[in-house]
Amino acid sequence: MTDMPLDPAAQNAAQQNPMRRYVTQAVIVLLLLLALALCLSYIGMGACVGSDRNACGLYRHQQQKIAAATAIDTAFFGDSSAGNAIDAAHFSTLLGRPAMNFALNGTMGLPMAYLQMRDLFARVPVRHAVIFLSDESYRHHFAHGAEYFTAAGKNEPGIIFGLSPQTSLDVGVAYLAMLFDADVLHAGFNRLVRKREDAGECRGCDSRDYIQQSDGKKALESGGLINWSGPYKDYAPFLQKIAQLCKQYQVDCRYMHGPVLQQALDLNPDYPGQVDDMVTKAGLALADPQPIVIPAGEIGDALNHVRPDLRPVYTERIYALLKPWLNQAAAIQP
Repeated sequence: MTDMPLDPAAQNAAQQNPMRRYVTQAVIVLLLLLALALCLSYIGMGACVGSDRNACGLYRHQQQKIAAATAIDTAFFGDSSAGNAIDAAHFSTLLGRPAMNFALNGTMGLPMAYLQMRDLFARVPVRHAVIFLSDESYRHHFAHGAEYFTAAGKNEPGIIFGLSPQTSLDVGVAYLAMLFDADVLHAGFNRLVRKREDAGECRGCDSRDYIQQSDGKKALESGGLINWSGPYKDYAPFLQKIAQLCKQYQVDCRYMHGPVLQQALDLNPDYPGQVDDMVTKAGLALADPQPIVIPAGEIGDALNHVRPDLRPVYTERIYALLKPWLNQAAAIQP
């Protein structure tokens, strides 16, 4: 009795089954590898990678100060204009009460200051807080520094996605960019498997309590005098959140313009007023409606950086502006 020939359709199906299994298994393996890579990238978010090691090191320096802080009379939050102009130790001596400066840089700016204030206010009593930013901070959209904010708040999605539709979109894009970044993936592997952590770099932080200025050309020599875009309204939700934090924790808060070169103000004469309008609409009081002017001979390596040797002088100028408010508030304390 001869075997009946297989149906051609059945023969074709039998030949295809091994290929289907192979493709299915390959897809499953690839998906597992992708999931593993994404997990490692998530773990690597916030690591000091690539060109951001200096900014990352500065952020960690300031976070360590927040973690170790005790009761503070006056806390400064802001960008490099605050970091270069305010010597917290000298300010404390002038005030006669403890002051600390938690300044970051312009790229991290107001969004990261908001997260810093949340961390600090929840930990220790703070009497006064000064939000101290150069007007230049508003000439870039929030997306310019969204990766810092996203990485710092990655474990609190309700915070980083709960500000506005535009910032939520920018945070989502930043999330995706970091999840598929090879440097972030490598940093996650080092953290999880090798137990290695790059602490970043904060040159001068041990001696100055802030990163030292570069040895590059001064701002006037580097073509930095331009008309500023903005001020962009991306930052209004952060100002509003900061005002709410101050009210929640009963911290007396003031907003202050960072020092800036006079020529930059001449090119952008309406800018401070527009920033003032955004600040007051958010519910924050102004320490002074105008920026502190830096003469051309007193600038350092940027339009809003005073020369390092003049830091004590500008600390005293800033103290003189804030003194009536600080002493009045102190006098009414029980």
